[in-house]
Amino acid sequence: MIRPLRLLAVLLVLTLLGCAGTAVTAIPGPIQPPPQGAAQIVFYRDIGYYEPADTLRVALNNRPVGTLPRGDIFYRDVAPGTYTISFAPTRPDPNQFRTIALAPGEVVYVKLAALPVRPCNWFGAGIADCDINGHTAMIVTPAMAQQEMRGLTLIAG
Repeated sequence: MIRPLRLLAVLLVLTLLGCAGTAVTAIPGPIQPPPQGAAQIVFYRDIGYYEPADTLRVALNNRPVGTLPRGDIFYRDVAPGTYTISFAPTRPDPNQFRTIALAPGEVVYVKLAALPVRPCNWFGAGIADCDINGHTAMIVTPAMAQQEMRGLTLIAG
């Protein structure tokens, strides 16, 4: 009886260690509007306990701008212009990255959502056929974003 309890205790500790994520810093207050002449991009992810737990590295025009764990929000004030939003790690999927054109004073909300789970193909080329972690960038209306961001943590991404 002692041996199964030890095994259970070890498994519990390993599970808890596996849940420890990247440390992020919460920042106080609501999201501030963009400065005069600038635009703003707000990135967020649902808590989604059944979604991939990867911390995403977000980039604008292939330049890193922050990291986004699940259940968090961060924003960037940017110069007006055209930006391609990309992130990693993710499995490839058509149209998962978005290109947006921003005018001065414009605020765009981008939800990084999990792609549907892809079933494993045990008769295919190999283990890569079972990769289920993937995300897509979705442009969300301000009203929908405000509703979905309730309860999420604003971080210094």
